[in-house]
Amino acid sequence: MVEQLTKAGFSEAAVKSYFAGRAAEQGYTEAEPSGAEISEEQIADIKEAAGGNQAYANIVNWAKDTLSSDKIDAFDEIVGSGSVEAIKLAVSGLKTEYDNANGVEGRMVTGKNAPPQNTDVFRSQAELVAAMNDPRYDNDPAYRQDIIEKLEQSDLEF
Repeated sequence: MVEQLTKAGFSEAAVKSYFAGRAAEQGYTEAEPSGAEISEEQIADIKEAAGGNQAYANIVNWAKDTLSSDKIDAFDEIVGSGSVEAIKLAVSGLKTEYDNANGVEGRMVTGKNAPPQNTDVFRSQAELVAAMNDPRYDNDPAYRQDIIEKLEQSDLEF
C-alpha cells in the first residue's frame, strides 16, 4: 500500500506518518518508532566501533555468510530501530563473534626497562680486605665512601 501511494506522488514519510496516526487512533501502537534517520556522522561512529569502514564491511560479510537467519534478523531489527547506542552495542557483539571465529592480531604490551642490577659488590671478604688495604682507603674520603656503599650492597657474612 505504501508503495502504491508513493507512486501516486505522496512522500513515503507522509504515508508512514498517516498510517502511524491511524494506527494510534485505533489503539495499535509500536513500543518504539522504527526506521529512525541516522546521520552520516553517526554511521561513521558506528563503523568506527567495529574498527573502521573496512573492518565493518568484513564483519558484515562474514555475518551474512556465517550466522543463522535468526541472528541476522535480530541484528537487522536493532539496526532498524534507529537507536545509535543499541546499534553500536550490536556491532560490538558482532565484532566479538567475528574476532572469536577468525582470531585477532595480538597487541604487544611493553613495559619499562628493569632497573639496572648493581653488580658493583664485594663477592668475598678477600675483595673487601684488598680494597681496604689500598692506600687510597686511608687518604681519599671519596674512595672510602665508595667502599662503604659497595659494602652496603654486598651480601657478605662475617
